[in-house]
Amino acid sequence: MAVPAEDERDKDFAIRYNLPILEIIKDNQLINSGDFDGLEPSKAKKAIYEVLADKDLAKSEISYKIRDW
Repeated sequence: MAVPAEDERDKDFAIRYNLPILEIIKDNQLINSGDFDGLEPSKAKKAIYEVLADKDLAKSEISYKIRDW
């Protein structure tokens, strides 16, 4: 997901290509995230969804998977 501060493979890629690594979560709160600073990641996820949904850029879906086992 291109989050070098939180994913080892993304971090390796960023280091290899001299890309900046910006920390986005500290002490279980978002930082460097604009209007979402200070939110816990789970609450930030909901808040970000609401902003996008208000702009018709996201919608909620439920996927049901049929399993026959």
